[in-house]
Amino acid sequence: MEAEKLQSQVIAFLRFPLMAGVLLTHINFPYFENGWFFPVHSFLARIIACVGVPFFFFISGFLFFHGGHFDKDVYLRKICGRTRTLLLPYLLWTTAWLIFYYAVYQFPFTAQFLQKAEPYTLEYMAGAFWSARLFYPYNDGSGATFPLIGQFWFIRDLMVLVLLSPLIYKALQKLKVGWVVLTGIVWLFAPLLQGKFEIALGWWDIALFFFSFGAWFSVNKQLFTVAFDRLRKAVFWGYPLLVAIELLSMHHSWKYGFFIHRIGLVVGIIFFANLTALFLSRGKIRENPFLSSASFFLFAFHQPWLTLPLEKWIFRPLFDYLKVAISLDAASAICFFTEALLLIGATLGVFAFLRHFSPSAAKILTGGR
Repeated sequence: MEAEKLQSQVIAFLRFPLMAGVLLTHINFPYFENGWFFPVHSFLARIIACVGVPFFFFISGFLFFHGGHFDKDVYLRKICGRTRTLLLPYLLWTTAWLIFYYAVYQFPFTAQFLQKAEPYTLEYMAGAFWSARLFYPYNDGSGATFPLIGQFWFIRDLMVLVLLSPLIYKALQKLKVGWVVLTGIVWLFAPLLQGKFEIALGWWDIALFFFSFGAWFSVNKQLFTVAFDRLRKAVFWGYPLLVAIELLSMHHSWKYGFFIHRIGLVVGIIFFANLTALFLSRGKIRENPFLSSASFFLFAFHQPWLTLPLEKWIFRPLFDYLKVAISLDAASAICFFTEALLLIGATLGVFAFLRHFSPSAAKILTGGR
């Protein structure tokens, strides 16, 4: 299979499974603590699924600079394109949830499922689109902030990177791979810096590093699948080893465990890109255009539109019943996998319905994807 065509298929195929992994990380109400399900959940949602967001930043950086040529005209054209694919969906989805949230809060029965609403001041409205601390007060020391729809921090940060892309391009031209190494070092050691120099890197460091990492291949007109293939044997042995080490260390309070996790994210990108390319080239798997196009809708719709009511009305009561009727671990496993399947199935159903009866609306909500 032609190398460039294979790379395109790798990107298209991975969109949906990576997004499904992101969804797994959002099934997080507290019923996973100990027992046999803890390592299962940790393996799926805290290790494997966590590769998704870095990989999406990597792909975004690669696609933004695809072709290698970058000047003022290209920049303006890219800005116009990302306005349609990023900014418009970001504004539409956030505004829709803001209106829905306000409407639901007007009725006592439905208001009980929401956090306390505050007056719709200009500050409150602005926070919904940038840093909605009312909904996501950050207290983990990371300095991370979230817009009203929590997972949209990815789009918010990506839009900032797009605006700063001329600077990133210049840095890649001047420093070459040194820029990727520099941003990677900042990202790798960021947890050690938090709280010591009164800086709040939040997740800007992960966005900048992986976006730059992907951009490096395009700026230098290289196919990342070809480069990654040279490391295939190493990562096919190394990534499972890193996963095993992280799993074994999760029950222990290891101060520097984040090093293994973050190194695993980089190696995980190379691992899954290679694995996908291998299966595609051998005809074991093939791209599904519907699933690929549904990935953004899955990203935008599953939370909070579905997770909030499903967890409140179905899975919390179900878990409370099952942990007494069966066991804590069995209840956790049943609720986790059932919720994941229900979220994915319901989202795909809504997307298929919307695309069939109102394809124009589906295109607008997914940025033309």
